[in-house]
Amino acid sequence: MSLSPDRKAIAERAIQKTFEQSSVAWQALPHWDTQDPGQAFIRNDVIFSFRAGQPVALQKEPVGLDPLEPLPLKARFRITLAQATAPTPDALLASVIARTVTLAREFDDAVVDQLIAPYTGGEATLAGNSRSDWLISWPAATAKKSATANPKPRKILPQLLFGRARLEDSGYRAPCCLIASTKHYNNLVAWVNGDIVLPKLQAGANVDSVHRTSRLDTAVAGGAATLMLGRMQEFPNGKASDVSPGEEPVDLAISVPPSLEVIGENADGNVELAIRIRFATRVKDQRGIVVFHT
Repeated sequence: MSLSPDRKAIAERAIQKTFEQSSVAWQALPHWDTQDPGQAFIRNDVIFSFRAGQPVALQKEPVGLDPLEPLPLKARFRITLAQATAPTPDALLASVIARTVTLAREFDDAVVDQLIAPYTGGEATLAGNSRSDWLISWPAATAKKSATANPKPRKILPQLLFGRARLEDSGYRAPCCLIASTKHYNNLVAWVNGDIVLPKLQAGANVDSVHRTSRLDTAVAGGAATLMLGRMQEFPNGKASDVSPGEEPVDLAISVPPSLEVIGENADGNVELAIRIRFATRVKDQRGIVVFHT
């Protein structure tokens, strides 16, 4: 048994819209379609990497050619035959939307893990004397006795500006993006003198979008972390799909977009389905990622 073309198209549109609204990585990072769902390897256009033992400078050799293997993610589920063939698609949409949200979270976790990987031990596995320039401490809370105390904005802004300087020196002068842990996000949106400080911090550090993910809550040596992503192009918040990925330090190569797969009827007479995505995270210029950690 299979879904009708019209019913499958309705589900596909719901999956794409929900994924775009739910995924931090999809909103913050440019992505491109490889046009080959069966592609086994994706080119890795690395132009700069902080690999240990190598000089911190652009190399004369061609861009990194070691290919990446796309990572498949899927969420399987079942619906009854009556739900699949009902006059309205409500039951099908309820099922696919809930699973799409789950898949989007797994997708975000996988992408964030790739971006934060060199720093998870509390030390950047980088080369040269610039090791700490892209791994920056987040200011400590001002009130030692309060578990909920926030660092003062005047202490946060200099650290953000220090990270911003690293990005600008690397050529990424467009407004940047922050992906923050829950703790750091609470610091950024603290209520000070009757006003939320986030807009002022954004203006000072030239940040045009801020996202939060729980994946960064214990990302660096068990402590909270925040990623500052440099950008070559300026684009609206959440509109990463509208820009050219080739100019940015990080992009996502999508071989299978968020979509519905109809597996078929199982032994119980139910219809088995799956929501899937297959992708690779390409970190092409490590200078375009600054990590703040507690």
